[in-house]
Parts: sequence; C-alpha cells; structure tokens
Amino acid sequence: FSSADQPIADQGVIVAGDIPGTWTASPNAAADEKKSLKLAASTKGCTDYVKFAKANLATTHAASDDFSSAAEAQISNHSYVHADAAAATQALDALRSSTVPACLSKVFTTALENELAKDPAARRRIRNYELTMEPVNAALGSYPTVAYKGTVTVNLKSGATQSLNVALIAVQVDRVVLAYSVQAPPTGVNDLNTALNSAPLATATRTSNAL
Repeated sequence: FSSADQPIADQGVIVAGDIPGTWTASPNAAADEKKSLKLAASTKGCTDYVKFAKANLATTHAASDDFSSAAEAQISNHSYVHADAAAATQALDALRSSTVPACLSKVFTTALENELAKDPAARRRIRNYELTMEPVNAALGSYPTVAYKGTVTVNLKSGATQSLNVALIAVQVDRVVLAYSVQAPPTGVNDLNTALNSAPLATATRTSNAL
C-alpha cells in the first residue's frame, strides 16, 4: 500500500454528485468484499476471478458508499491503484477469462443461499431460483472495460416469480481499476441506467485527472 496513491484511489469512488440527488447513501461494508473473495476462493472454477480480486485487494484502494434509489436500484464501486498500468491490465485480463461467468453465477447463487438460510420463512416460500451471468459489451470512452450481467429469477411456491438484475463492471484507467457492483429489480432498471450513464464516466474522469 502507498500513502501517495490514496488520494488517487479516493478520486475513483462514486460520490453523491455522480448520481441523482434522490438516491440515498449508506456505509459500504468492507467485510463484504473479503467475504465474497473467501467464497470465490472455495468455489470450483473461480481461479481467474480470485486472481483478479486478490490483485486488487493488494493495492491501495478505496470504497464508495452504497447508493440506493427509491425503486431499489443499487450501485457502489471500489477504486484500486496498482503499481503500474501493466499490473492493472493483468488484473483486468484475469477478469476477462471465459471461466468468470460460471464462477460469478456460482458465487452469487451461494451468497443468496447463505442469506436465505438466515430467513427460514422466506426460504420456505421459494420453490427454486436460478442465475446465469454472461459477458456483455460495455464501453466507457477509450477505457478498457469488462462487464458481466445476469438476472436472478426466484420462483415462489405460490406460482409468482420475482427477479433481480445484477452486474459487475470493471474499468481500467491507466494503472487504476474501478470495479462497480450494481443491481435492480425490474422496476428499478430505469433508475440504474440513469446512474450508469453518469457515475462510471465521472469516476473515471476524476481518476484520470488525479494520475
């Protein structure tokens, strides 16, 4: 970790001015990131994703608040300052691996199972659920970008169906990797798109100016 790099990392996180003023902020739980890495490390087929996550956690980094809209769209991000652009490229290349979509599907599904285990009443209402992550073409100006999206479909025993759109987006700005986690129910997709139209570019621009 480099104290000289901390101001750069801090410029890469989402702030209130990057998204609509109606969104609310809550503290980002730092433990969640390590919990996700631990879960991925114990999941078969996640070697490349773990390589990406470990490389990032070894850097000087910063985390944004978790921002939520009234329609339950959510966005947050982390900013990781690597030693040089080659190291950042290596991390992003690991995330590009063809093994990552299946890994993310397993990790998200296991995380959901763990959450449901804390709420037996909710678990009893569910017949089954499924999630498949897939790569998507995403471009943020000239910055190299890797993105995956998926939909969690929950089928209830009552016959009803609920869904949640999730995505992971990583952007490289020279030697910095900016990683965004987003999710929204169908009713919150418009809110999420509004945030995605402004926040990633704002954070990338500030990061570029800070380097």
